[in-house]
Amino acid sequence: MKKQIGLCCAAAMVLGSVSLKAGEDGVVIDTVRYDTSYDYPSHLYIIRPAGVEGKLPCIMYVKGSAWKKQNMKEAVRRMTVMARMGYVVACVEYRPCSVALFPAQVEDFKTAVRFMRAHADEYGVDTGNMFSWGGSSGGHTVLLSAFTQDSRLLDSGRLGEWSCEVKAVVDCYGPSELVYEFRIESGVQRDPDANGGLLLGDPVEEKRDVALKASPLYYVHPCSVPLFVLHGDSDKVVPVAQSRWLVERCRECGTPCEYLEIPGAGHGTAEFWTPETYARVDAFFRRFIDK
Repeated sequence: MKKQIGLCCAAAMVLGSVSLKAGEDGVVIDTVRYDTSYDYPSHLYIIRPAGVEGKLPCIMYVKGSAWKKQNMKEAVRRMTVMARMGYVVACVEYRPCSVALFPAQVEDFKTAVRFMRAHADEYGVDTGNMFSWGGSSGGHTVLLSAFTQDSRLLDSGRLGEWSCEVKAVVDCYGPSELVYEFRIESGVQRDPDANGGLLLGDPVEEKRDVALKASPLYYVHPCSVPLFVLHGDSDKVVPVAQSRWLVERCRECGTPCEYLEIPGAGHGTAEFWTPETYARVDAFFRRFIDK
């Protein structure tokens, strides 16, 4: 199913599960199911600036959700800002951990990137300039995808005739190491209902090998794509140490990495969604756009 609307009416607009209020004009949104090989109806919410001809760089965005069902309404609201700045943005809905355990979320993301390449002409995507951005569990997902995009790791192979590569990644407060509980500074995660346990299906101590496989920190390599990592130093969900470890590892490997630690910011708080922060992300991506 696919619907297309221009957001320029005075009344609220409804698109699938996403409701948009009046005033959010200047963009066109498509909703499409990108993978029909399983029962869960995962969709892309594709946001484009209205009235723009030619092809634009594309951001593949994954909303944080502790790997549970995502709030796609919020994802669309946040990414409409980037569409107005001259991007096609595809908000990726993945299978939640209640439906499929790791690595389903990474597999779904790679399929979504390939879908956008396969339909680039339809959505006005410049396939030579594709990027990814994720927050929290979404950051975890885009990191794992980017670090393994040149291999068959964590990949279902669906739409495998198309590339899942991106040129650069923005990671906002994503967990990078799952062996240790990321809600606290130390101690092995034993609670099967904690986020890492939900993703893996059992307490981490019972699935240490899978937790290692699900930890982006251990995939960083010298040829990894450039990263921009953002984290708040008052995050009570994913400790800032998770991003500090990742940045340190990138620098050890020679991976290009920019880091912004925001004083006083918590987990996904308003500081990450200011005009200044959007501008920083935009400037980061534009450094890697081929004209």
